[in-house]
Amino acid sequence: EFTPDRSHKLSRLSEMVEEVMEEGESLLIFTQFTEIGEALEKYLRQTCHYNTYYLHGGTARKKREQMIREFQDPESEPSVFVLSLK
Repeated sequence: EFTPDRSHKLSRLSEMVEEVMEEGESLLIFTQFTEIGEALEKYLRQTCHYNTYYLHGGTARKKREQMIREFQDPESEPSVFVLSLK
């Protein structure tokens, strides 16, 4: 199970994300593992209820461009963009 109770790193990351979101800012999170990226995006979206995006090597070009456009839009709500390096 992917929860802060089982991972000090996820616990600390959750605190950091919360601090940024409370300031009304968006943020990028990089990971080198797609499995962690998927789990992290799901956790932040479903458990924390943040607007999230997840980009990985298999993301289609149109989808990638759409996510980037939405994330960079100054009118959009603060968001978390998880990016996998693979």
